Amino acid sequence: MNYFFTYRTNIPENIGFGLFTKTHLLILCFLTIIVAFFIQRYLKMNEHHRMNFRRHVVIVMSLSEALRQGSLIVTGQYEWNALPLDLCAFGWMVMFYDGFHSNKYTQEILYSLTLPGAFAALITPNWTIYPVFNLYSMQSFFIHTVLVGYILMRLLAKEFVPNAHELWRSVVFLLITVPIAMIANAKLDTNFFFLNVAAPSSPLEPIQHMLGKFYIFGLLVLLAFAWFLLYAPWELRARRLAREVHV
Repeated sequence: MNYFFTYRTNIPENIGFGLFTKTHLLILCFLTIIVAFFIQRYLKMNEHHRMNFRRHVVIVMSLSEALRQGSLIVTGQYEWNALPLDLCAFGWMVMFYDGFHSNKYTQEILYSLTLPGAFAALITPNWTIYPVFNLYSMQSFFIHTVLVGYILMRLLAKEFVPNAHELWRSVVFLLITVPIAMIANAKLDTNFFFLNVAAPSSPLEPIQHMLGKFYIFGLLVLLAFAWFLLYAPWELRARRLAREVHV
């Protein structure tokens, strides 16, 4: 507990939980059980209780981010890279709005961008330098797990159906948020959206090693591939249902 409030720049080497270690895998198993439990609870709720549950979830998630920001300020460890300007931070903002005013924009953005981003962050976290019992490690696991769980519970409850024809909404979102991240990176020497450097041990790292200065192009190809995997099953389902209607 000596490093509970210690931010990444002040963490000593070789005390983190590590990537794909027994500790990391046990955490993922535990979080999977928690998500499954709450999804099961959510599916049994009526519409009124579901709405209240979603709103409570996004409020608690926002409070956790406020705790992170506030603790960094109080402990004098605040740095520009702690600003909520990465993909999952924008996803949290979209999710907060969705909790109160869900629409096609929020639904498609959450499914096409936030879900794969948060899932990848849990599988290959960039906070492995922290010990497990560290506020910023625990908050990172919490916020990414809530993002994944929230989207999955709405999907499984059939509260929205992903539609590849609506992906333009996600493109518009990126056209707004990516320039913000690029400006912040240039002015503050940060690395939001991993636009400058790939996170160590992440799927982005081999792309950067392979493509070098064309790394950004590689990110676009990876995003297109992720969208294909995410939307192909839904498109096939829609076509099958259309054929059944015409039979």
